[in-house]
Amino acid sequence: MIWLEFQRSGGGTLTKQLYDQLVTRILSGELAAGTRLPSSRELAAENRIARNIVVHVYEQLLAEGYVESREGSGTFVAKLNLPALPTRKAQPSLRRAASRDEVTPPRPSRHSPTPADLIAFASGVPDLARFPRALWLRCLQRASFYGDFADWGYTEPAGNPALRMEIAAHLRRAKDLDCTPEQVIVTAGTAHAIQLLCAALREFRTGALVEDPVVSFVPEILRRAGHAITPVPVDAHGLVVDALPARPKAGFVFVSPSHQFPLGGTLPIQRRLALLDYARRHDLFLVEDDYDSEFRFGGAPVSSLFRLDPRRAIHVGTFSKVLAPALRLGYLVLPVELLPAMHRTLEPMNPGTARIAQATLARFMHDGHLVRHVARMKKSYQRKMRALQRALEDAFADRVVVSGNTTGLHLAATFTGVKFDHAWRERMQASGVDCDTANDYAFAGARHSSMLVLGYGNLTVEQIAEGVRRLRGVIPA
Repeated sequence: MIWLEFQRSGGGTLTKQLYDQLVTRILSGELAAGTRLPSSRELAAENRIARNIVVHVYEQLLAEGYVESREGSGTFVAKLNLPALPTRKAQPSLRRAASRDEVTPPRPSRHSPTPADLIAFASGVPDLARFPRALWLRCLQRASFYGDFADWGYTEPAGNPALRMEIAAHLRRAKDLDCTPEQVIVTAGTAHAIQLLCAALREFRTGALVEDPVVSFVPEILRRAGHAITPVPVDAHGLVVDALPARPKAGFVFVSPSHQFPLGGTLPIQRRLALLDYARRHDLFLVEDDYDSEFRFGGAPVSSLFRLDPRRAIHVGTFSKVLAPALRLGYLVLPVELLPAMHRTLEPMNPGTARIAQATLARFMHDGHLVRHVARMKKSYQRKMRALQRALEDAFADRVVVSGNTTGLHLAATFTGVKFDHAWRERMQASGVDCDTANDYAFAGARHSSMLVLGYGNLTVEQIAEGVRRLRGVIPA
């Protein structure tokens, strides 16, 4: 029997409480590798909770790699090779190093002019038609007319204090990430956040280990900031930790563990722990790009690297996906040890990013509008994802394999016997449909030449069906 304690009011959902308690005991070693968990029926009866709650949590733990299922035997705690956790007082050494030769990936090709009825499976674009304009306007009015006069002046370089407080509260609710408002830095989106990090991290050491493939603007920002790049391969589960160099010439790792872009994998807990151990052994920081995990379609939020080690991980988030790119608002959550370096970076710039928009967003979040909007859009994006997956499978049957469809605004589709190149892109655009290939985001080689990256956030279900129909006309049988 596993003794558990549930708060029936004020403690969060029973699903979250059960998940948190089991994860905590697994990570602490209290539930050792090989321990058999009670059946879902037994655990539900012992704790007087619904069995479907236990089933749901077990499925989540299985998906994240905390447990493994043995047919006919039950569910067992997986071997995680748990590293020793650092104490809060320990400080990372702050070594400097000279810059080194860099590897620069090719930029994705520019899309040529296309017909007016083009259907673009653009990744990372939310449903712009469903931006809550009336609510936003109401919050803008309150922030502008009734807000503090200081919002119209030179505000703190780190961002609006009220917004930083709301972001910290949002992260505790939505991502189970515990931080103080002082650790939050408001940015003008992910690209700006990475620019700031590149400058601040140069005080420690230059160079970066970067996922390959990776979102296209990251390598260019790193290169311009003087950070040499070492590409690290990615597979269906995310960053291949075993492929990290034995002697890294870098100061940090750039990784997207919740929903790798563009392949879509979720980094299993075993790899997360191995990555953290690697970072500790080599005195590296981990830059965690968490661009769309609010839209996870099943189970509890995946444990962030910051939650697992708030001294090593730097959490990068954005409101471009949950609301709209035009707001140009995002955030960083920094380890306490990095705050002085970041403030030294911010002071001469005094960016004061979108001050009135910051005050508006603070009001929007305070009034509960963001939570409700994310809940509505999660259901909408899940419907679109399922519509796209069904359309692909109906059109291509066993010639297509869909992956990366558990989170966010895009999925990856791999086609048997097809190699997508520039000539194929031209034929596709001539047919009135457009999308990227995974190789558009790769550093070198053609390891993902059979994979398309299909965004669905800003398309209707009807456009998705028509877009797949057009793809079927272009991709050879």
